[in-house]
Amino acid sequence: MATNIHMVCVPPSIKGMEPTMENLYERSAEQFHTTGRDLWVFAKHGTGWLAVWRTMLDVNETTA
Repeated sequence: MATNIHMVCVPPSIKGMEPTMENLYERSAEQFHTTGRDLWVFAKHGTGWLAVWRTMLDVNETTA
């Protein structure tokens, strides 16, 4: 059995968060309901934080 371990070294000027998400939207007169998780990565920028990456994970989209 093979095991792969991935390590990521992240400096203190980088932060991440992974909230759950739920969206209701309409496209071409059809309504959709989407759930999943977002992965956001932020970088320190001056005195604030700047979003530098966002990806959606475990997305489940159905018609509403």
